[in-house]
Amino acid sequence: MAGWIIMGTLAAFGVFCALWTLFGALLPGRGAGVTVFPWTPEVRGHGFVLRRRIARELGLFADTLLIVDMGMTEEEKARLAGAGCWIEICRPEALSSRLELEIYNGTGNGNYPGRDQRRGVSEL
Repeated sequence: MAGWIIMGTLAAFGVFCALWTLFGALLPGRGAGVTVFPWTPEVRGHGFVLRRRIARELGLFADTLLIVDMGMTEEEKARLAGAGCWIEICRPEALSSRLELEIYNGTGNGNYPGRDQRRGVSEL
């Protein structure tokens, strides 16, 4: 009897996960914000960016990834700039002004003057 309960629970969880994957974009309450990631020569974030992209495709996150350039190579910048408009790259000295724009503008998606919409790179 306990086996049937466990199997039913796992099946319900599987159905829930499948529906979340298919219709996650339709769920309410997915506020867009900003995730700040410091990119240093010691800590490269290729894996973090890949995991964040997968989570965005599944509908778990709708925020912008703001990468703070603290020693990024030009090749890495070009690669990340081509990844999509949900990634922005800014310098450390421009971080506070970028976050103020996010808070006070209230758009939640980084639509502000000075942003290159094609590449997702902040011009700050």
